[in-house]
Amino acid sequence: MEITQQNSTKQEILQHLMKRTQATALELAESLEISPQAIRRHLKDLEAEGLIIYKSVQTGMGRPQHIYQLTTQGRDRFPHNYDEFAVSFLDTLAETIGQDQLSQVF
Repeated sequence: MEITQQNSTKQEILQHLMKRTQATALELAESLEISPQAIRRHLKDLEAEGLIIYKSVQTGMGRPQHIYQLTTQGRDRFPHNYDEFAVSFLDTLAETIGQDQLSQVF
């Protein structure tokens, strides 16, 4: 499948939500430096694909604000390198407290 600018922008939105947990359309527009209207179009597509959801939050008078976040399906698009993280963590811990102390814990 050819990567298009539209798919690239959607991927950037997903990455932003993965890193920041949640964001409004305006926050995404500012972060990705594209118009809020374009962001909303991408958000609508991502929601239709089941990759994001939103919750409405009332922040004073006027319309409620939509706060977007990834669904489980959206998070599953990203690799889960838990085994690599665990090994790296244990190596760092051994360097910090020493192998003998680490052996007592495990």
